[in-house]
Amino acid sequence: MLLKRLLYLIVGITLASVTYFYWQDSGTDLWGKDMRAVEFPAQTRWLNTEDKITLASLRGRVVVLDFWTYCCINCLHTLPRLAELEKIYADKPLTVLGIHSGKFEQERSDEKVRQAIEKYEIHHPVAMDDDFSIWNRWGVRAWPTLVFIDTDGNVAGSASGEPDIDELKRIVDSLLEGRAVNKNKQGKSTASAIHKEVFSTSALRYPGKVILHEGRIFIADSGRHRIVVADAGNGQILNVYGGDDAGFTDGSASEARFNQPQGMAVHNGVLYVADRNNHAIRAVELNTGNVSTVAGSGRKASWRMTGGIARNVDMRSPWDLVLRGDGLDVAMAGSHQIWRYEFISARLYLLAGSGIENIIDGGFEKAAFAQPSGLWFSGDGELFVADSETSAVRKLNLKSGLVETL
Repeated sequence: MLLKRLLYLIVGITLASVTYFYWQDSGTDLWGKDMRAVEFPAQTRWLNTEDKITLASLRGRVVVLDFWTYCCINCLHTLPRLAELEKIYADKPLTVLGIHSGKFEQERSDEKVRQAIEKYEIHHPVAMDDDFSIWNRWGVRAWPTLVFIDTDGNVAGSASGEPDIDELKRIVDSLLEGRAVNKNKQGKSTASAIHKEVFSTSALRYPGKVILHEGRIFIADSGRHRIVVADAGNGQILNVYGGDDAGFTDGSASEARFNQPQGMAVHNGVLYVADRNNHAIRAVELNTGNVSTVAGSGRKASWRMTGGIARNVDMRSPWDLVLRGDGLDVAMAGSHQIWRYEFISARLYLLAGSGIENIIDGGFEKAAFAQPSGLWFSGDGELFVADSETSAVRKLNLKSGLVETL
């Protein structure tokens, strides 16, 4: 038993380590000192730009390579930090480039990645690396990995896991410091290298979830950061909560802002929303349209989460909700766990999942999920889970306390 527990601990530490930002500078054995950045293969296909990008054309700029795949929750957590970085250094010689190395075969489709670029509002060029040639040239081992290239075209270091914006700023500042860029060394400006994809103008943009309640369809219009309510019979729009721009604001239907909302549930005249990219659960009073936050601080939790007063808890990409009794079960995709929110106590607590990203059955505490993204309660003591990253359907027996894979 002791050996088994030790094995769980070792595996947990190993897998969890990829979700933390770990910086490795160019003085390590991995890169060697002043290692010249490897040029992209000539046949590389580029999306979200009209130009063919080369590292040589970016000499004189700090370059950040983001190795990602659009199904990976840790990669999705990284994208907002990179967008923030691009905004902070908009007038500085900094260029971010995405290197999309698709984990699953479907993720190696140009059209699917174009959709992901629009869905997650990515504004930098993305290279298609479906054969992992760029991944292998750079010795990458995990999603996401960031590689930093200095203004002289040398590899400055790499970092695996989800970045902290302050740490990103520290690294970029150190690369820009004392490296004044003269006109002869100035690389192509970021603005001219990027052609932002035209966003869809349809009524909905990448709706993530939908539920039916009392003749109304509630739609999480994730790409437009809002909730749309329509008549189930004719599709006529009845109400809209939130706006086209992402934000984290409580208030009236028009004032409130969401950020990539997903799963929903209705209870006692209140629509509860898993506000995925705000790491929160929001509540919409259907009789007044007022929106409030009932769970989540708005900060993204680290890998290990603890329960407590719901409004004070840092959550991690809640992706779906299901009503069960006097509370909500929550698919916490970002921590690979199932959580529980209680209406009366207004508290959050862990229901199942060790936090290890895996497919492990057994007791609630030791079971492992991988980016759970959908929930359904049978009404007879069984909770079903769409476990995205393992391409599996799992079942929680709420009576026996056991998880099994169907």
